[in-house]
Amino acid sequence: MKDRFYMTRAIKLSKLGEFTTSPNPNVGCVIVQNKKIVGEGWHKKYGENHAEINALNMAGEKAKGSTAYITLEPCNHFGKTPPCCDAIIQSGIKNVIISSLDPNPKVSGKGVLYLRKKGISVKIGLMSKESQKYNKGFFKRMRTGLP
Repeated sequence: MKDRFYMTRAIKLSKLGEFTTSPNPNVGCVIVQNKKIVGEGWHKKYGENHAEINALNMAGEKAKGSTAYITLEPCNHFGKTPPCCDAIIQSGIKNVIISSLDPNPKVSGKGVLYLRKKGISVKIGLMSKESQKYNKGFFKRMRTGLP
């Protein structure tokens, strides 16, 4: 299944930010147009662009009509960076496949609802166990409040 291939790539990318994104999670994103990767990125450093923005910057105009594979639900709120959901919508991406919902109460489910409200097809759960493995601390902290 091609979806697993692209999500596997996104998960591998997410690992590249393993020691530089805390307290944010490790996130990877792959943008696919006509069965070709046109953009990819990961969250490189806390306070800098998220994975989706880095992938969109690489894809440029090729993002229009494409599918994004993202290891964690895109944010839809302002923090140190603008909402990734807005950038996804503005890029013209038509489909988003998310491995895991973000357990952060500021995001959890809201990014998905926002994207769907804007007409983007969203699927959730592809390889969620695999992607969560690289964010154990983040998921624990968000769910329990403990480090």
